[in-house]
Amino acid sequence: MTQGRGNAALFAVAIMICLVALQVGVAQATIHRVGGVKGWTYNVAGWPHKKIFKAGDILFFKYSPLFHDVVAIAIYAH
Repeated sequence: MTQGRGNAALFAVAIMICLVALQVGVAQATIHRVGGVKGWTYNVAGWPHKKIFKAGDILFFKYSPLFHDVVAIAIYAH
């Protein structure tokens, strides 16, 4: 019976390590303000140059709703 409790404790520790690892990955996400400090304006084509984007990063669009709008597009990879 002692062996069963040891396996359960080992399993619980493994689960905790996995949960901590997942939290560290989420904490490393970066928020990118599209267009830089000025936000989304004309001539931002060079803005992404030399930037590294990773899965989980957030693209933040600051724009004037009088001149621009943002449409979300879902891309599915097979």
